Amino acid sequence: MPLSLHIGDLAAAARRGREMDAMLSLIDPGTVCPEGPLLHEVIEVHDFLPGEPLSDALRDDLAAQGIVLPGRIHVRRIVAFGERVLERAREAEVRLLVHCHAGISRSTAAAYAITAMELGEGGEEQAARRVRRAAPAAHPNYLLVEYADQVLARGGRLLQAARRGFGIAEPGRHDHGLLDRPF
Repeated sequence: MPLSLHIGDLAAAARRGREMDAMLSLIDPGTVCPEGPLLHEVIEVHDFLPGEPLSDALRDDLAAQGIVLPGRIHVRRIVAFGERVLERAREAEVRLLVHCHAGISRSTAAAYAITAMELGEGGEEQAARRVRRAAPAAHPNYLLVEYADQVLARGGRLLQAARRGFGIAEPGRHDHGLLDRPF
């Protein structure tokens, strides 16, 4: 059975979360999350888009400011949740809502990883197209995609397809006006 992917913002989660079969929430730490279905995972992480490559000193400075950068631990949780959702989708259609604050970056990165899991190795380009259809303004968080590529052992293919399909750039090369601040 297929996975029915929905991507949205915090308002969409409040409106539609309870009618979904599963919901993945990627929200800023301390944000009140709308209620979702029984299969619901909340991951607290900022959507930080660094204007420079992430050195250890920059990571330490950001942590001191209370910024929770996307990391492997967050991606491992996305992957574990994705495995549970995809297991259910083998038996029946699953309506999955993946949301963040704006429905543009964290949510689309997580949806991209889960869709790539569903399609398997070699499905990275198709996963990017599916996410783009579900969220035309998608601009997946680079760090989440980079870690998803590593955790899913895609050998750079997930990241390359995201660069082509969404125009994302590595830290220090962003040109979309969302630099150096949590989004």
